[in-house]
Amino acid sequence: MEKIGRVVLLLLLIGTLSTNLFAQRINFSTWSGSEDIVITPVGATSSSLKFNDKEKVIRANMPKIEIKKDDPQVAIFEITAPSEFDVTIELDHLGFLAKDGDPNEGTIPLVLNMSYANNGQGSSNQVPNPQSAQDVPVGFNSVTLPVNPRSGGAPLPPTPEYGGYTRPKSKVYVYIYGAIGPIGTVSAGDYTATVNLNVYVAGGQD
Repeated sequence: MEKIGRVVLLLLLIGTLSTNLFAQRINFSTWSGSEDIVITPVGATSSSLKFNDKEKVIRANMPKIEIKKDDPQVAIFEITAPSEFDVTIELDHLGFLAKDGDPNEGTIPLVLNMSYANNGQGSSNQVPNPQSAQDVPVGFNSVTLPVNPRSGGAPLPPTPEYGGYTRPKSKVYVYIYGAIGPIGTVSAGDYTATVNLNVYVAGGQD
């Protein structure tokens, strides 16, 4: 009877260690502080960063799994705003994925990075090559930049809309990527995180 008990225990341990973790994904919530600013997810992965698309089988005790900015799994957002605006782009997250959304049930470390392209494309709908995007330094979660790069000097106050005049608009592209792990001794489940991407007019409230 004691021998059977040991065999059953061994089988249970093997089953637990070899069980795949379920979908590891990050959902983005977008917020714009101005009616003039529109944030749209673009690209193959839309508004999610799916690490299962990078590593099909994710298990406990695996090393770090990384999505780079030129990988097809990168999350890309298109920001349309008046060309004369300066905007601040901010990325907020807790630094981990939680099992079923509850960190008491288990967590996996999460590090996110951000790059941007504001190359003055105007109304072009072509997403720039991520290799041309500027990286936000590691350790920073926000960046302030002109929507349409100027030749120099301080930004001018936005031109008020009047009559039939509509402010010209340009597009900024934001690339979000990063890594989960190393993955510790965690139980199988659905590990998710919500990340807030905030965009607002620099130096203003609207």
